[in-house]
Amino acid sequence: MKINMFIYLTAALANGLVSAAPFEQCPSKAFLIQGSPAQMYGVDLVSAKTTVLAAAMDFASEANNDSVNAVGFNYQDQYMYGFSKQAPKSVVRINNQYMLERLNVSGLPDTNFYVGDILVDEQQNKAVYYLYHPRFGLYAINLTAQNEQYQAELIPGSANWNLSIYDFAFHPHSTLLYAVESNGDLYEINVENGGPVFITNLDIAGDTGANGAAYFDLQGQFYFSNNRSGKVHRVNLNISPVSGYTPTASVFTLGPTSNQNDGARCAIAEVKVTDNSIDFGDAPRPYQTTLEDSGARHLFDPNEDQSNLVYLGASVDGENLNTASDLLQSSVDSSDDGVKFVTDFVAGSTSQIIVTSPNDNGYLYAWFDWTKITSLMQTKSQ
Repeated sequence: MKINMFIYLTAALANGLVSAAPFEQCPSKAFLIQGSPAQMYGVDLVSAKTTVLAAAMDFASEANNDSVNAVGFNYQDQYMYGFSKQAPKSVVRINNQYMLERLNVSGLPDTNFYVGDILVDEQQNKAVYYLYHPRFGLYAINLTAQNEQYQAELIPGSANWNLSIYDFAFHPHSTLLYAVESNGDLYEINVENGGPVFITNLDIAGDTGANGAAYFDLQGQFYFSNNRSGKVHRVNLNISPVSGYTPTASVFTLGPTSNQNDGARCAIAEVKVTDNSIDFGDAPRPYQTTLEDSGARHLFDPNEDQSNLVYLGASVDGENLNTASDLLQSSVDSSDDGVKFVTDFVAGSTSQIIVTSPNDNGYLYAWFDWTKITSLMQTKSQ
């Protein structure tokens, strides 16, 4: 009996059955799937650091040799869901070991879906997986009841939406979807009693192309990633539905590039600093140096090996400056000794700056925002 049990457990572990569990909590990182066969990456949206979470996303009984797309994170049951192109094409559930499990879903057309996300409606205690194809329309699959058989329902009129989108994401505090077309056109989509509404053409500074991954965070900030450039743009959509203001986009960070991206994230998780080797700028207000302002930041130890580090001063450490109050309380520490301003800036005079670097093999570039420097000096003199 013990031998048989050992054999069973060994086989179960080999097939990924024992670890087929949901995620324990809503992760702060974003999930990104690329390639064929599909690989899963974790993306720290603050630092842009990418980690391989699964070099191969396989089924319990077979290897996966194709792509997985249209991924969404269901924070009702803590699983991810997506669409697998591997025959037979199917909706799949993804567990915390990034293994794939086919779901039996009827009512979907015979096509490949690459746009999807999950609406979690806490008031109605339901989770619905939405899949979109520009030719066939938007389909809804109720995931609330864990059934052996699921039914996909076509949203009336959605086959005529003609949206050129590659991903979308549900707002965490409403039942509305948001998507950005390749040219920067932002749409708000009511999946229950309406359709897409054009909001504005976002200024993405020529960063056109497929926006293959879209995310939300707890504060209602919307992120979309360009496949070609890797730039992750952020749009403040904390008011939903959008009314009375025109949203704008700014580059938040830089992610990995690919010709095939799809993303998912727990929309009720806060985007926060999770890496100890991320260093923020220390300039006070009115400079925008906090995470809330998407302030300047970089990873000084991206490989986590304490080798080949480039920094100024005698030492370097990480800083978690999420808010303006954090910056006011502790903006400078002992490691912030790389640049010293010996004399004040006086128009028409020479000023002295001392830069200390432990590494002579490099170049130092500097720029000055004289408008803000003048404003800051005037504020201090008052």
